[in-house]
Amino acid sequence: MTSFDTLVKRIDTTFLNVNKAIKLHIASPHLEWCIGGFSHTYYSSYQYIDSFGSGLLQRSSNYLLGSVITLIRDRFISSVLETIRSRYYQPLTRLSYNIPDRDLNLFLATLDDLLYSYWHQLRSWSFSELFSFLNQACVHLNEYLELPTDLYKTVKEDHHNRCFAMYKLIRDEQKEPLSLQALCYLAIRANWLDSYLDQQRIDDFLITFPDELNDILDQASWLDEFMLNNPYIDYHSLLYPIKGAPKHILYELDNHGELLFDLLLIEHCLKRNHKITISSKHAPILNDVTYSDLNTVLASAEFEHLKPYLSSQHLSIIDNGSTDVIPLRYSMSDAYIHAYQQADLVIMKGQGNFESFPLKRNFPLYKQPIAYRNDHIYLFGLKSTFSQRSFSLLKKQVPLETLICHATMIFN
Repeated sequence: MTSFDTLVKRIDTTFLNVNKAIKLHIASPHLEWCIGGFSHTYYSSYQYIDSFGSGLLQRSSNYLLGSVITLIRDRFISSVLETIRSRYYQPLTRLSYNIPDRDLNLFLATLDDLLYSYWHQLRSWSFSELFSFLNQACVHLNEYLELPTDLYKTVKEDHHNRCFAMYKLIRDEQKEPLSLQALCYLAIRANWLDSYLDQQRIDDFLITFPDELNDILDQASWLDEFMLNNPYIDYHSLLYPIKGAPKHILYELDNHGELLFDLLLIEHCLKRNHKITISSKHAPILNDVTYSDLNTVLASAEFEHLKPYLSSQHLSIIDNGSTDVIPLRYSMSDAYIHAYQQADLVIMKGQGNFESFPLKRNFPLYKQPIAYRNDHIYLFGLKSTFSQRSFSLLKKQVPLETLICHATMIFN
């Protein structure tokens, strides 16, 4: 085990490297491969530290005075540290990992000193950039504590196994294939298998989700109304491209378990002669699907039916280069950039992918639209107040627990 002084140096170095990457992006912010128009800027998140707040007054105060009012700084840093403790490390202790209080307290004190010292630089960061740094810092602590790289390996296996019975029921035991709207609903609903949530909420979901599935298999009358007359479901924007001429679709994954319902929707698209590229994370973060995970699943005997599509390259998988909850699109792999450029449509699962391609920049006094070269469809469950605040820039008064299918193109 390395000394704690070495850990502190590694965290300091990581901060400086992230800050350097941010400065390079600010110097050349256009990202021609994804932004619609050379003069347009790519923003890595809906929300930035220097303009964060729950209302106009709070955002404006932060933007104008946050660099000099110590209360704003201290409250922000305190909130960040408490979130790391309660939402990242407490769940790990419940998974029986050994995280000594002394080491965790020293680690949080180190972050406290660093965020305090670099507050003026930090204020120009987006939240996705902050989350990226914090994730890397936590990885350093985990290595110091000699924790495994894939902390949620057993959780991912459990979610996969519990959902596989439902996958088999849908695919192998139904006389008639499920409709596209049913597949879309299940893919979005399965986004609740998110290890950032409280474990009890996930357990409750896994108990009730089979009943929802059985209801849909029995031709539930509510499904048409839900999918076709829902202000938060742009269903026709998904229907028309998939029912139309063959396209190249880039499909970005989110969580394990959920993956199985994504594969049902992907297979539906493959049968309509679309070409699909599936994008997955480079390395483990919570229970997100990694490139290695996806290879393992698709190589198993249970998914032999997808092998012809892989052989013909109608189905391909890529490592997007990211290990972040919210991918930094200015740091994606060459494979991802190429896939985006080749795609006609991008379907993105989860709140993190939604946050990573913001459709508006939220300045305190005005909102600047952002256009991309591709049509985007975002499929996710609105589970956090953070993403609720981001999505409110697009549609007002969206309650938590809402299922979202939001498209950048609208079909009536």
